[in-house]
Amino acid sequence: MNTIRTFGAVFSMRNSFKLFQTRLASTLTVEDSRTKGIKILRMHNKPVNAMSLEFVHDLSGALMEIEADRTVKGLVLASNIPNIFMAGLDIREMYQQSDTHLREYWYRLQNLWLMLNRTRLAMAAAIEGNSPAGGCLVALTCDHRVIADGPFSIGLNETRLGIVAPSWFIDSFRAAVGQRNADRLLQLGTLLAPKQAVQVGLVDDIQPQGKVIDACLDELNNYISVPAAARHMSKLAIRKQIIEGLANNLEADIEYFIHFITRDDVQRGLGLYLKSLAKREK
Repeated sequence: MNTIRTFGAVFSMRNSFKLFQTRLASTLTVEDSRTKGIKILRMHNKPVNAMSLEFVHDLSGALMEIEADRTVKGLVLASNIPNIFMAGLDIREMYQQSDTHLREYWYRLQNLWLMLNRTRLAMAAAIEGNSPAGGCLVALTCDHRVIADGPFSIGLNETRLGIVAPSWFIDSFRAAVGQRNADRLLQLGTLLAPKQAVQVGLVDDIQPQGKVIDACLDELNNYISVPAAARHMSKLAIRKQIIEGLANNLEADIEYFIHFITRDDVQRGLGLYLKSLAKREK
C-alpha cells in the first residue's frame, strides 16, 4: 500500500468550512488499499491518538477532502500506533480552560461526529488496540467495526473519570448494544474485552492481529456493491433520530457541557487524573 498524502488542517465554523493555511499534519495519512475505491485513513497522533482540538480539526479536514474525491466509496479508519486505536477526549482540552476554548473544542467534536454519521462513504473501524471513551464513540459512527483479538478493551468509561457521557454518546452506544446493556455498562464505566464487545454488539467481528484491515475491506466490498445513493439514504434514515438529537440542539449541548465540565468537583477530578498520567509517564 502506498501513502499518497498527508492532510492540511481544515477548520469549521458553524455550517461552513474555511481552509486555513495548509500545514503538514503529522497526525494522519491516507493510503490506497487492495480494493479499488476504498482508502485507509491512518491515525498517528502520538502517544495514544487522544482527541485534542488539533487532532479533531485534522480528522474533520481529512474526511472532507476524502469525500470530495468521488472515486472513493469506502474508508477504513485505522491506527499507526501499536496497540492503540484511539484514546478518549484529550483531558487537557477540558482542564482549566476558558469558556471560549471549551466552546470551540466541543463544537469541533460535535461537527466531527455529525460528519462521520452523515458521510456518504461506507466506513469501517479497524480496532487494533484500545479504544476507550471518545475512541469508542468514533468507532460507533462506522458502518462496520472489527476488533483485534488481544489484550485490548473498548467502551464508554466516562463515569470512572467523574464525567457523564453526553446524550449523543449514549444514543450511539444504546443503538449498538441495546437499552439494558447500555444502562449497566454506562453506569459502571465498563471497558469490554474483544469477545465481550462482540457478544453485546459493540463491535461486529473479531480477527487475529494483522487480519483486521483485511476483514474491514472484505465487508466494505459488500457495502459499496449496493447502489450508493440508496445505501446512503438508508443510512441517514436509520440514523435520523440520533443525528437530529444533536444537530437540533448544538448550542444547548455546548452550554450543558461548559456548565458541567467547569464544576469544581469535575475540575478536581480531571486534575487528579492528569497527575496520575504524569506519574505513569515518568
